[in-house]
Amino acid sequence: MKIKRTSQPDSEPVTLSEAKQHLRVVNSDEDDYIQSLIQTAREDCEKYQNRSYYTQTWKLVFDELQNDIIELPRPPVQSIDSIVVIDSDGTSNDVTDYDTDFISEPARLKINNYPNVELAELNALQITYIAGYSNVSDIPQNVKHAMKLAIGHWYNERETSVVGTSAQELPYGVKHLLDKDRVVPV
Repeated sequence: MKIKRTSQPDSEPVTLSEAKQHLRVVNSDEDDYIQSLIQTAREDCEKYQNRSYYTQTWKLVFDELQNDIIELPRPPVQSIDSIVVIDSDGTSNDVTDYDTDFISEPARLKINNYPNVELAELNALQITYIAGYSNVSDIPQNVKHAMKLAIGHWYNERETSVVGTSAQELPYGVKHLLDKDRVVPV
């Protein structure tokens, strides 16, 4: 199984204005830098939680057909965009007979009937779906606050240096806020 994000969200959970207010920055000299920290914080927090915060597209790929229930990583899942089986000629064959469970986290998918084709050796089953909250206002406040803490940490500590302690991927307060809704792969 492989998963790849095929489209980024078109908005961030924390706005530039919110980040600057948190940082107590009043000028616009570092707006581009702060904006890059916002995206980095979202990506790191999403990765740590194994979630999608705002609408984005993912492609889940298997080399073989799956007859069991398939969990769709990076919840919450909004919808299935496509399910295709790639045949040995490289042709995409649509799968239309499937059931979904978007209530569970991660969401689940059961394919009931596959096209009768000779499969490609690699990437034979490809599931494209939309994940993330459909409204930025639905993203939990603990996530937004964790992002602000990460942004503040990186804004103030621009170089990595470790003296008398161990390095961390994310500061403790960020992890603490994100742990309660973290999706841990089995």
